[in-house]
Amino acid sequence: YLVAREFFAQIEQAEARNAPQEKIDAAYMTLIKQVQTMNGYSTTWSVDKMLANQLPDYATSVQRESVLSRFLNVTNEIAKANFIRKHEEIVNLPEDRKTDLRTRFPGLVVPDDGQGVKDEPSMQEEAAR
Repeated sequence: YLVAREFFAQIEQAEARNAPQEKIDAAYMTLIKQVQTMNGYSTTWSVDKMLANQLPDYATSVQRESVLSRFLNVTNEIAKANFIRKHEEIVNLPEDRKTDLRTRFPGLVVPDDGQGVKDEPSMQEEAAR
C-alpha cells in the first residue's frame, strides 16, 4: 500500500510537470497490473480506491469489475460488503458506460480465472510460517 501511495504521488508530480503522457500511462498501467494480481483484500481495496479516484476511466472499467469480483467471497463481512457494493455498481452500469482500459493501455488484460482469492492469512498463520 505504501509503495502504491508513493507511486501515485509520483504520478501526480509528473502530471503537474506536464511529463509525457506515455510515461504517465506506463505508470498507471503498472499500478493496474499490480492491483489485478494482489491477493490481500485490504491492500487491494486501498489501491483500487486510489486508482478509481485518480484515473476516472478505471472507476467504471471491466478491469476493475474483474479485480473486485475476486474478493466477493472473503470471510470479513465488512470487506465483503464493500467489494460487493462496488462490484454491483459496475455490473449494473449500461454497457455503453463501462470502459475497457485496453484502448488506452495496449497490452492490458482482463484477468478472469473465476477462482477468486483466499482470505488474507491471519496473524497466527503468518507467525506459523
